[in-house]
Amino acid sequence: MQNRLLKKGLVLGIITLFIGASLVPSINGTTNEYNISSKYRIPLNVANSQGNILYVGGNGTNNYTRIQDAINVSSDGNTVFVYDDSSPYNENIIVDKSINLIGENCDSTVIDGVENIRVVSISADWVNFSGFTIQRSGGSNTGIRISSNHNRVIGNVILKCTYGIVLENDNNLVKGNTLINNYNSIYLNEYAEKNSIIENTIVSNKGNGIDLHRSSDNVLCDNNIVSNGQSGIGLSYFCMNNTITGNVLSKNRHGITIWYSCNYNTITGNIICRNNEWGIYLGDSCNINIADNIFSWNKKGGILLCNTSNNNIMGNIITSNNLNGLYIISSCTNNTISINTISNHTIGIYLSSSLNNTISRNNLLDNKLNALFRNSKNTWKHNYWNRPRILPKFIFGIRTIETRLGISIPIPCIDFDWRPALRQYSI
Repeated sequence: MQNRLLKKGLVLGIITLFIGASLVPSINGTTNEYNISSKYRIPLNVANSQGNILYVGGNGTNNYTRIQDAINVSSDGNTVFVYDDSSPYNENIIVDKSINLIGENCDSTVIDGVENIRVVSISADWVNFSGFTIQRSGGSNTGIRISSNHNRVIGNVILKCTYGIVLENDNNLVKGNTLINNYNSIYLNEYAEKNSIIENTIVSNKGNGIDLHRSSDNVLCDNNIVSNGQSGIGLSYFCMNNTITGNVLSKNRHGITIWYSCNYNTITGNIICRNNEWGIYLGDSCNINIADNIFSWNKKGGILLCNTSNNNIMGNIITSNNLNGLYIISSCTNNTISINTISNHTIGIYLSSSLNNTISRNNLLDNKLNALFRNSKNTWKHNYWNRPRILPKFIFGIRTIETRLGISIPIPCIDFDWRPALRQYSI
């Protein structure tokens, strides 16, 4: 009993110590490649409310046995602190009050849904949720479902769930969590807006690492997204004005996919490497800014554009033995490809059935074939073609003509970079 009282006093001291803190590194915890969540044990502003603290687990005086029982008697601004002594907690939690719900240790304070329904539902605003392992949601259910606003989900481990985290509302922060071996990892549902998905480790999930559907104005920043069955990050159907920056996307099927009218998104400063197909697969979307990323060793190529227009691809390094650096096909128009380094590919830039794109001031280095086109007419200017050139650079391609008998005949033809660069650009 005395030890438990001392432990309660220590917990109270920790919470007081971290008033106003946004992130707290673990003092004794060690991290490995796929688990950074132990750095994030206390959520933002956890004690700002100066409310009561309720305890769950162990054998202390007035401790609750079930987490839900403590939540039910809590009030807005309270803290529910859950010890790992009685873990796992075989419960399905509903957080319907603006409280701080804190686990003692994210690796050992386990809430197990027992493959029943969603494990944690957050329906109140201004909830801080931190320090748990969430596992085994049942059917098509979720580890953590957030249907409210201004919540902070920080420093948890989510595993073996159909959906790891689902966001349905606005202005939520998901930070420093580890999501592993779920079917889908983080899913932003229709009209979830202005959420921040930051510094999460997302590994070995069967679907997308982060999946946005009709979701806009979100920030996806500094996540480590590795070995997922589909895309590291996927945007589909009218996702607008999202920012994807500073992420590492590796060993997924694709690094990033953007589909079906997902316009005005920004992809900048990411490392996109060793994915099984494309670094970025961009289809049927416009006005995407792809800038200052590094692409390497993606098996099919760096960037694929399909039926897109008015996109800006600038300042990227696209290198190292991909099949294609840039592959631009199927009615791509009015895209700008400028100030990129495209090197060590089978084909540096390939254009097919694409018109009025501008390819300017790029470094095309050590590709087996720097550029090729088919049934395309585009503008090439001021590119550096592997060495200084004074005379115009020929760019070879094929245009197909149809005979009266309906036979397609390929005709060799040439485009020109009339004024190629004399020196390599600094990118």
